[in-house]
Amino acid sequence: MAGVHGGVGVSERAELAAQFETLVGEILRKYIKGADVSRNRKVDEQFGFVDLILSASGKRYAVEVKIFGDLHIPDFYLRDSFRQVRNCLAHGAFDYGLLVVSGLVSQAGRKTAERLSDRVLLLDLQDLLGMALQTGHQTILKNLISMLAPFSQIEPQPNISSEMPLELFHLERTLVENETDDSSETLLHSEEFKRQLNALRCGRASARSYENLIESILKRLLSAHLENWQSQVRSDTGMSRNDFVARVNSQHDFWSVVRDHFNSLYVIFEMKNYCDTVGQDQIFATERYLYRNALRNSAFLFSRRGLTENADKAAKGALREHGKLILGFNDADLAEMLDLWGSGDDPVIVMSQKLDKMLIEIER
Repeated sequence: MAGVHGGVGVSERAELAAQFETLVGEILRKYIKGADVSRNRKVDEQFGFVDLILSASGKRYAVEVKIFGDLHIPDFYLRDSFRQVRNCLAHGAFDYGLLVVSGLVSQAGRKTAERLSDRVLLLDLQDLLGMALQTGHQTILKNLISMLAPFSQIEPQPNISSEMPLELFHLERTLVENETDDSSETLLHSEEFKRQLNALRCGRASARSYENLIESILKRLLSAHLENWQSQVRSDTGMSRNDFVARVNSQHDFWSVVRDHFNSLYVIFEMKNYCDTVGQDQIFATERYLYRNALRNSAFLFSRRGLTENADKAAKGALREHGKLILGFNDADLAEMLDLWGSGDDPVIVMSQKLDKMLIEIER
């Protein structure tokens, strides 16, 4: 969209996701003898498309590839992703499902995964690196992961002891009875939020409705990372008001950077339902709300069309001169976050890559 600045574009993030998906297909094809892999095949009208279809040893596998902006994957994301693969199996002629994730799964997470399905297998980053050692893709895989999770402080090691994949593909596990499958419900919430956002008119008359909608969306998207949400917070002097404030409570790489490196135990959210792009005056106003000594040094500004070029420069200036972080998001960014959430991926990757781009581009 013309006039929108201040972050990694949707097309760039989509390209990273497509590159990872393609690389996973190449690793599987080369690692598994006689394997055939096809991309983006339609399952049926209700489910839509599956990322990859793997054919090997006379079996068909529905492969879902999930990207995350953090190398440590929370269990709740894992559950949502597993349910999506199970939903795919219910709608297509597949023998097994395979969930491939761009991060690391804990032992507890693996045990949870084993309980979730008798026909869905999990490959995390350690498994992929172990396979990539044998296929010659290790360097390109590590480089791609560094772009997907730019703030990770760990160096993932390959799993070289696994007997993946052919033996594990034929393991049968005990099916968990009465397991609620709510991945389709999450997708419906995502689509409904996008519908409401598209239907809401810009301008002063709808400003409060816009604030309420964005607050509802962000509480869904970020509930695992933020707590103690407070709306319409006034300062102790009564001279300023923030749309809402939340406290960081997360080990996610992005939120750890915000809390530990930008001195922000608390983060501010501002919503502007302007019909035009947001100008630099609004950035200067938001900057005045930020106060490092109060552990409130970061703000996220949501608007319909994003920032002007001058506003983007003002946000970079606030960071360069005062160490204050202000990131801008538009409707397209929010829609992408909803799409990621609806498909079981990590919506925070949009925020992470915006920060990554800002830090790379900023000048002295």
